Amino acid sequence: MRIETDFEEFKTDLLTTAELFGETLSAPRILAYFEALADLPLDAVSAGLRLARRSLRFFPKPAEIRDLVLGSVEDRAREAWRRVLAALEHVGTYESVDFGDPVTHAAIEAMGGWHQAWAWERADGPEFLGFERDFVSLYRLYAQRGPSRVPPVALLGQHALHNRHLVAALRGEIPAEAVVMLDAGGYPAERRALPAGPDRLALEAPRAD
Repeated sequence: MRIETDFEEFKTDLLTTAELFGETLSAPRILAYFEALADLPLDAVSAGLRLARRSLRFFPKPAEIRDLVLGSVEDRAREAWRRVLAALEHVGTYESVDFGDPVTHAAIEAMGGWHQAWAWERADGPEFLGFERDFVSLYRLYAQRGPSRVPPVALLGQHALHNRHLVAALRGEIPAEAVVMLDAGGYPAERRALPAGPDRLALEAPRAD
């Protein structure tokens, strides 16, 4: 979190939580909470405070909020991996997909891109567990600190990547591409089209490395 952009929203969320527990917070105490949690993203802290309001009997210390955030991030990472496996089974890597979750997209990009994810599904034993461990670790990292670069709004499949290279070579522009929108379980929900254009940066070509 950054104090310039996130403090007021954090303060409102913390005061709402404090009021529910009958707790009074001074300005220095609010600032101390913010500083203790500043290395976490605002949305993760907000999720932790919501969980505190539902599950705790007493107003939480910063360390307790952190535990709630990190625990919930672990759960989200495991659920995201289950969605990835469902998408691999029901859509595959030939088509482009949108999980609707930038953290999932960032983790998949860091592991080589959706067009290479077929190897995860085919792996077994220690290799499969290694892919799962890498994904969960990356998801936790990006959920807590944010990705090192803005992740694409959709992940290119093998077909789109092949077409993009051909069209870019012939016309110097990004072609129109179809994207499969995934539901909460990782199953295909609908398709949408992204228009062609030389300046469309929403879908960056996956890295070759």
